[in-house]
Amino acid sequence: MICTCERCLYTFEHPSQPEQCPDCGKYAVRTATSREVAEFRRYSQELAGKPLTPWYRADMPILAVGS
Repeated sequence: MICTCERCLYTFEHPSQPEQCPDCGKYAVRTATSREVAEFRRYSQELAGKPLTPWYRADMPILAVGS
């Protein structure tokens, strides 16, 4: 089942409809609309085909805190 939180609009897959959003914790989860389901499936397929890249560059210097 694909669900969406009304508050933060987080869309996620879950075996059954939970009461609470796993992202923001609000009690505003509902079944996703057909448009949200299609978008979720498209993003999932897109992410499955691409390796995730780190947010940092390997050539960035590492700064020590407090130096």
